[in-house]
Amino acid sequence: MPPRRFKKKSVKRIVEKRVAKAIEEYEKTRTDSNNAGGSGSANTGGTVAPEMHGCSYKTFTNGKPHSFNGTEGVVGLKRWFEKMEQVFEICKCAEDDKVKFAMCTFEGRALTWWNGNVQTLGLANANQIPWSNVKAMMTTEYCPATEIHGTMTRNFINQFFPPSKTTNLRNEITSFQQRFDESFSEAWDRFKDLLRACPHHGFSELQQLNTFYNALNSNDQDSLNSAAGGNFLDKMPHDCLAIIERKSKVRYKAIVSKVNMSSSTPGVSPDVAELKDLVRALLLDKKNQS
Repeated sequence: MPPRRFKKKSVKRIVEKRVAKAIEEYEKTRTDSNNAGGSGSANTGGTVAPEMHGCSYKTFTNGKPHSFNGTEGVVGLKRWFEKMEQVFEICKCAEDDKVKFAMCTFEGRALTWWNGNVQTLGLANANQIPWSNVKAMMTTEYCPATEIHGTMTRNFINQFFPPSKTTNLRNEITSFQQRFDESFSEAWDRFKDLLRACPHHGFSELQQLNTFYNALNSNDQDSLNSAAGGNFLDKMPHDCLAIIERKSKVRYKAIVSKVNMSSSTPGVSPDVAELKDLVRALLLDKKNQS
């Protein structure tokens, strides 16, 4: 008769029950041992047994710690840390038990990651890793630098570029018009300043070029079409920018996306470049207000 196959969820429940039972038996044995030592001291007139520290696994689970899957991201991991340490505090969890108990809340990707550490180090050694070290290991594993920078950028935008301000800046870009007495170069410089003031504008290359072209007077539009050998906007964006640069007589690499202006800097990630652009925009805004 072929061996019975268990479903994945059934196997997980069986493993969790066995782990929980083993931990409870360990805690019971430790408690009985401490109580026995205390009784012996009392009967012989010895010193009183020291007060016990720590909690059982059942007490820990009664604190309702959150589970962790490994896909929650930076914010999710931070909240899991906070909840876990809150449970540790309430249950007065012993330092030696923190990792052992906390890892029982792992699921999915996180459980696979931890089992890999257990296979490498052995269960006893893995459970003896200090809680602070485990937090550092988890931060490295589940908080990639790109996500951290992305979170920093979002927080920066939310703090210094509230939705109303962003909307106003975007409206200034979309409603841009060349002034009556403004040269092509002056119009181009002013348009670039609007893009710099809102580096998170979200407009594509084509949208920006289309906005600028349609904002020009007929003479400057004809000049661009002539330089393009036809309809200016039928050209590829990088060709359009080259034509504008030649016509404006300014050596400038246009801000054609929210990160292009500084993403070409060696060794700087797009997320860091975007954050730098936001800081520049904020400083420029403050300068204009002063």
